[in-house]
Amino acid sequence: MKKIIYITLAVALSMGLSTNIYATTSLSEKHEFKSSDREVNFEVERKSGEIALYIQSAFLNTYDQIIIERMGEASGGYAACKVIDVSKMKLTSDYIVSADKFPLPAQTESSYRVKTIAKDGTTKTFPPVQLAVREK
Repeated sequence: MKKIIYITLAVALSMGLSTNIYATTSLSEKHEFKSSDREVNFEVERKSGEIALYIQSAFLNTYDQIIIERMGEASGGYAACKVIDVSKMKLTSDYIVSADKFPLPAQTESSYRVKTIAKDGTTKTFPPVQLAVREK
């Protein structure tokens, strides 16, 4: 009996610590993107202690990796903050939710952008998305 409880607890804990969610269409419908006519739809949302990263694309199965880059107000440019290895995922939809667990402070202006690397090696960088500054 104890062994079953430990196994159940271990599975629940590992699921809770996972940073990527591969959603079905029901979760995709819960987050409405401002525009759905782009190759990659990308939005960011400040949550308690992290930034939620919402990515939607009809071409997810053609990507090898998706790199999320972040830039702060005093930064010299964009730097990678999250790498999603799409080639190793078992995709069931066109929607991925991930998180930046170590974001810049809430009072700092920052922006995020998506860079894709296709399976054939081509890369594309998409326009940045501004994250709203939280007032003190």
